[in-house]
Amino acid sequence: MNYLSYKEAFSALVQENDGVLPDLYETVEIAIFCHPADAPPITTVADVVAYAIIEASDEFRVPAFSRQPAQLVPAAHEYAGPYTGFERVLELAVTSYN
Repeated sequence: MNYLSYKEAFSALVQENDGVLPDLYETVEIAIFCHPADAPPITTVADVVAYAIIEASDEFRVPAFSRQPAQLVPAAHEYAGPYTGFERVLELAVTSYN
């Protein structure tokens, strides 16, 4: 039997067994299109059930949000008085009583 997904194979196994899941240790000969070549072969009903659960859980996984860097606006500086340059500071220091 050839199927496109694990869920299709699971549904076919249940339908063939009159709506009941067959014994998990029962061997099956199933080829599934999306099964990776380097993965262990599917040999029992338990294998089909396990892969179908994994496939179903992947469908309901919430995609991860990619965070974008926040655009920071430069802080606005407000001065209490006019800007005092270095020369003005020296002049005030010389004329100060302290």
